[in-house]
Amino acid sequence: MTIELLYVETAEEIKNRRELGLRALDDALAERFPALETVRLVLRAKYFLLEYTMAAFKTMPKCKRRGILEVVHSPEN
Repeated sequence: MTIELLYVETAEEIKNRRELGLRALDDALAERFPALETVRLVLRAKYFLLEYTMAAFKTMPKCKRRGILEVVHSPEN
């Protein structure tokens, strides 16, 4: 599964669970897709900062704990 976040400018945008629903998605993936092998979170941003990855790990802890969360950077066009 690949999730793409466009135009990321701050780590707070990733942490904003209410707006993005990443925490709810994390819960749903844990409950309904236990055999899922990879969740790739693609961040489209000018810069790739460690704080973006840390924010993603905090927002999707179940996928991180299962070892299936992969955070990658894709530069904005």
